[in-house]
Amino acid sequence: MEVKELVGRCITGEGSAWNEFVKQYRPHVYQNVLCKLYKMGAYSLRNEAEDIVQEIFITLWKKNNLSMLRDIRYLKAWLAKVAINTAINYCRKRFKITDKTKSLNDRLSDDSDSTLESVIPCNKYNAEKAFERAELDDFLKKEIDALAFKKQQALKLCIYDCVKQREVAVIMDLPQNTAGTLIRRAKIQVREAMERNYGRETVKAYSA
Repeated sequence: MEVKELVGRCITGEGSAWNEFVKQYRPHVYQNVLCKLYKMGAYSLRNEAEDIVQEIFITLWKKNNLSMLRDIRYLKAWLAKVAINTAINYCRKRFKITDKTKSLNDRLSDDSDSTLESVIPCNKYNAEKAFERAELDDFLKKEIDALAFKKQQALKLCIYDCVKQREVAVIMDLPQNTAGTLIRRAKIQVREAMERNYGRETVKAYSA
């Protein structure tokens, strides 16, 4: 079944088409969720990646979000973006819940000066790092969305869907050199904006 037909049948609410859609694109969504969790330093949540993926597909189905896709050629890039944003939001909720349960600085008992932090490895660094990366992710998204349309689409395909330059050229019906120029200029423009706001060293560490 052609992708356009498959998506169209999903939008009309056909269950069998939706099952096929999930089967075909679940690995792609899972890969992007897991990648984002690792990039955010949220290693402890890697076993919850399947829950995040399930949440994504349930939301797509219930809200019929596929109907918002403007160009079927960018389906995988769009799904990657949804996966990344959902992973970020999931991490924020989980870390907030963790913060409300018990502080690592709380004493183990009234008659002891020992704290949780003194007897177990501290995950505070990972949490702080995750929030920092989430903030940078949000800023990156806004800067990419502000790019001229062709630059925006080329860069999204490149960084969200790991599409190679020659494949970007085919998808966008452009000469390969033109696609390469769009990607290079878009990266420079976004990186300069991030460095102005967060500093070169922070952006360098984020990009690593």
